[in-house]
Amino acid sequence: MPSGKVSIYASGPVTNSNSLIGQSGLTTFNNAGGNRIVVVSSNANDTSDGTGVRKILLSGTDSNGALLDEEITMNGTTNVTSTAVFNTVLRVTPSETGDNGIDGDITVTNGSVTLMKIKSDFGRVNDAVAILNESHYLDEICIYGDSTDSNTVYEISIVQSASKNDIVLHTIYWNTNKDSHIYPLGGILVSGVIFVRAKNLKHNGPDNISIKLTMSRYDSELDTVEAIRSSSSRSQGSSY
Repeated sequence: MPSGKVSIYASGPVTNSNSLIGQSGLTTFNNAGGNRIVVVSSNANDTSDGTGVRKILLSGTDSNGALLDEEITMNGTTNVTSTAVFNTVLRVTPSETGDNGIDGDITVTNGSVTLMKIKSDFGRVNDAVAILNESHYLDEICIYGDSTDSNTVYEISIVQSASKNDIVLHTIYWNTNKDSHIYPLGGILVSGVIFVRAKNLKHNGPDNISIKLTMSRYDSELDTVEAIRSSSSRSQGSSY
């Protein structure tokens, strides 16, 4: 098996217009607009000495495009504001937790607009974009959703960005009443910028949906060994 797992986690409202799934239905990297970041939980146990999230690591860029990180201490249902000013927020990760990991849903805003939301059942959240410096295999996709309308159908597409063009690599049509949530992808080889987008096919929504897309790093050396073995096996078989 190739090593080096990469996952895209995303959750947010999806309407019947084609949109990239971001934490609040946004379409690209979350634009913080040159503001300080505000973080708050729906549960008081996500606090400095609580059973849930104690500290959060914010990762993004400043106004010059330079990478920027800041760790902040949670204060339950009370807003906590970063010291640094962020132009974009690329990732929000619990960096210290208590026994329960995450007790509530954690909302990340720029003071007015919701940028991301850490769902308590996912444990970590990224924007719905992965920039792959190496080739990876698509392993599986996990989909969860809820709707105000029963049996809502979502069109879930895995997309590779190629300059000005988007290439749809795989599409799944998923119904919210299905028992199956995890779907194997058969090892589709990908590289570059990969993202997931969704479309609500039944009504305007918005409905909530959560996705986890898992990839494994492509191992060229292992691939070469397997090719040699396969070639050797065919040669032996043809001699009979």
